Amino acid sequence: MVDNLYGEDFLDIVYDEENAWLYANWKGYQTDSSVKEGVNRMIHMLDEHRAAKILNDNSNTLGIWMGVATWLIFDALPRARKAGLKSFAHVYGPSRFSRVSAEGALLLLSPSQVDIKAFEDIASARSWLARQ
Repeated sequence: MVDNLYGEDFLDIVYDEENAWLYANWKGYQTDSSVKEGVNRMIHMLDEHRAAKILNDNSNTLGIWMGVATWLIFDALPRARKAGLKSFAHVYGPSRFSRVSAEGALLLLSPSQVDIKAFEDIASARSWLARQ
């Protein structure tokens, strides 16, 4: 069963009960404020559903959101870990700018923070996350 938790023009978040993870489908152009709003929602839902995994899908995103990379790693990620996050699968978007933003955030990671891996396609991300 899939429970639709949040829906906006820039992001849908569902809880996939079968896999016990959150699925975040980011859509369109992202801004620093939309990324912050969406990530804060995900953190709340991690805690609420006692989920430990996120499938973060940027397949449908455009634009650059590099301005929040530091915030993501040093503010949002520690709060997500506290809420229960253990594994995070990120699917790159088709936009070069979106990819650069994701890669910039990943470069700031400490290896021990959380198990995060980036993928070119959703199938590979789902497979990896299922094994975690």
